This record gives sequence, C-alpha cells and structure tokens, in this order.
Amino acid sequence: MNLKCTYPDTHDVPVYCLENDVLKVSISAYGAMLKSLVYKPLNRETVLGLATFADDQRQSFYLGACVGRCGNRIAFGKFSLNDKAYELPLNGRHHLHGGIKGFDKAIFQGQLMDDRLILRHTSPDGDQGYPGTIEMEVTFRLDEASLIIDIKGQSDQDTLFDPTMHTYFNLNEDKAAITNHKVRLNSKTMYRVAENGVTDGTTIDVTNTIFDFRDGKKIGDCLNNDHEQLVRGRGLDNFFLKEHDLSFMAECRVDDLTLVINTDQMGAHVYTGNYLEKLDEKDAYNFLSPQGGICFETQHVPNSINFDLDKAPILRAGHTVTSQTIYTFEGANRGN
Repeated sequence: MNLKCTYPDTHDVPVYCLENDVLKVSISAYGAMLKSLVYKPLNRETVLGLATFADDQRQSFYLGACVGRCGNRIAFGKFSLNDKAYELPLNGRHHLHGGIKGFDKAIFQGQLMDDRLILRHTSPDGDQGYPGTIEMEVTFRLDEASLIIDIKGQSDQDTLFDPTMHTYFNLNEDKAAITNHKVRLNSKTMYRVAENGVTDGTTIDVTNTIFDFRDGKKIGDCLNNDHEQLVRGRGLDNFFLKEHDLSFMAECRVDDLTLVINTDQMGAHVYTGNYLEKLDEKDAYNFLSPQGGICFETQHVPNSINFDLDKAPILRAGHTVTSQTIYTFEGANRGN
C-alpha cells in the first residue's frame, strides 16, 4: 500500500505512507523526514515524530530528517578542496548538519511507485557555501520487516556530499528514556570529540572501555559514567567506525522488539538524544527530554575533510555516489 496525504495544519506539504503486512511508514516531503515507523505485530511506534507541520518547522533536533549536504559538524565551517578554501555558515561554533538551511528544511518532490517512495531535491551551486549543483534522490522502500533507504547524489563540480538520516529510535511501548535499550555495535574504534565539540581525528580503541558495545550492553550502563567524552556531549555523541567489511552496523533491542541496522557506509555517529527538550511549556511530547531517543547516523567520518581525505565524503564532478541503510525489525522475545 502507498498513499499520499497532508499534515493536519497545511495543504501544501505532502506526507507519504508505505505499508505492508509488517511495517507502516510515514515520510514527509519536508526534509525527507521519517515521521513514523510502526512495527505492526506489536502496534509499536519505533521512532520519534511530531504531529504537525508547524511543530516540525520549529523543532531544532532534526527529528527524522535527512540532513546534509554533510551530516554532523565541519570544524568552524572551513575546509579546502582542490586547493580552494571554503567557508560555510555556522549554526553554533561549527557548521552542523548542512548549515542554517540544510536538506532538513527543503521541500522534496515525491513520486510513489508500487513499494517505494522517491524524493528528489536539487541543491544549487553555492547552497550553504558548498560548491556545485547537486541532484539527489532519497528512496524509501519496504521489504517484509525491513525499511530500506537509498540515497544517491550527482554534482557538476567537485564537492562534499554526505547526507544521513537523523532518525531517533525509541523501542519502548511507553516511550520512556532509551537507557534500557541494549545496543550492540560492530566497532572497535570510536572517534574522540574535542573540547570544542568537533571530531578531530583522534581515535579511541574501545577494548576494555565503557564504549565497547561489541558484545552488547544497555545504553544506560555506558551513560552512567563520568568519562570526559560523555560529560562533554551530555551523553554518547560519537562516531563508531565499522570494524569488519560487513553490512552489519548496530543492533538495538528491548525485551520484545529488536532493530538491526545494516549499511554500506563506513560507520555511524551514535547520539543518545542528549539535547532533546520540550518545544515550549505547553508541549505534550513527553519523549522530548534527554535520552528520549537514540540515533544511528550512518555516514563518513565527521569532519574528515579536515584530517583524513581517505575517509572524506568527496563527490567528484560527473560521478554518482550512493549509500544504503536498512532498518530490520524482529519481534521475538530474546530476553535481556
């Protein structure tokens, strides 16, 4: 099943629905935003999403949005490409998630096709300071218990291109804090965040540390620690490099539901919703509080254009880059 509707408070911005026997998904043309992902056997909403277009516009948490051109931070908004220096607009101390008006605020053009939705957007040369005109597509499709997200981009100039889905997952039925979620990561290497809040190229071998999730552990067991990386980010807010050349990146589960994340990207930035807060005093969204959701932002190493060109998301003129991330659900009770 696929449907097109609108928000209750606007007639201009479509919301699309994909549904099969296992999953029901709602995606907004605004920011290619994954607003709802229901696991139907449990009638369980698994992501954080807001009810109205007005709320989507005024929230600053990138809830469910496709962020870019580059996800995460570029230090002080500066980078060099082909011996030319670029300065990007700052939102905070650094350039974050594509800038002041990134992909998360764009209205994508949608096309429903059988089991999939294709959202298209053109980012013109100079958009948020980046070189080159980019033609991009974000495709959502269902395959049984999996939601598959493909992102494709092509540019007419050498540029940077590293969008990611900023989806906040919460598998709890009551949407209590995600500290009970047991997380497993395919990663031996975590990137350090410097005092100024940006990934600086320094890596941490997680072996025998609180950041070793290879055997799986409750996220709260990590957060309940005074390690400087956790204090600095008010919780987990770091990039984890995939250890093996496999698609598996992460598993996240509660007693009755498991989410498995596979990707062809080199890793994921794991963020435990440390800065979530109420939109205002009348806000009824109880999940908008610290650790209300967990993000697995599959992407290149953040800020790598400034310290490791081998890991940097450089898109060459005339070339096409693609990425794929798959969310798969399992409903069996697998214990704690």
